[in-house]
Amino acid sequence: MFIFFKNPNSGIAFFRYICKNSKTMQVSLKDNAELQLNVVTIPAGLPVTYSNMFPDLMEVSPAGLIKGKGPGVDTLIVSAADGSRISTKFVVNLTDHRVNATAINVAAAGATPEVKYGGSTFDLGQYVTVSPADAWEPHLTYVSSNTTYATVDANTGVITSGNVEDVSVTITITYSNNFNSTTLTKDVPVKILGRVYRPVDISRTDWTVSRPPAGSRSLTSGSSSAGAGSPCRSRTRSV
Repeated sequence: MFIFFKNPNSGIAFFRYICKNSKTMQVSLKDNAELQLNVVTIPAGLPVTYSNMFPDLMEVSPAGLIKGKGPGVDTLIVSAADGSRISTKFVVNLTDHRVNATAINVAAAGATPEVKYGGSTFDLGQYVTVSPADAWEPHLTYVSSNTTYATVDANTGVITSGNVEDVSVTITITYSNNFNSTTLTKDVPVKILGRVYRPVDISRTDWTVSRPPAGSRSLTSGSSSAGAGSPCRSRTRSV
């Protein structure tokens, strides 16, 4: 039995003789492209069947039309249906027509996040992009360097603070199948802050400045008091 391959787009064709112990043969095919298989049998007209190992990567019609669905490596099996148990396998490389990501980018607003301790959150994922923009379905994962101080949602990148400490979140892209594997990582430093005290400006529009008479007692706004003759300028009330 022979198998005759023909690409309907390029017209390129080749033959492969099949016997019981035939070795595998490699066929390269762009994903989303089609390739028609035409089988010549000896004797002529013997029926054959087509199957493959990974239907999520490639589909094969009963007429022998194969169509790639995504990048990876599949195995096409062509078998004689006459009971002779003759079959052969072809390794089909489904190549990626789009490029893999080459870089992970974090916008300035998410480059060094500061999160208040004790359950506060920060959405790191909204500031993350990849290059190039048309990279093939990049799947990002997020991992905290220390979950005691901060946890992070592995899929969304939302950080939740724990105790006060500096940690880092590692962002990873992995393209992995039985054809190739690519991994990119980027670390983002995260500060988990304790209590933050900020000075508050007190309105002084209703204040008056006076010096208490000698011998009088005065109360000064604030936590301290000024005695008679004090040069301190204060808001006072005579008692």
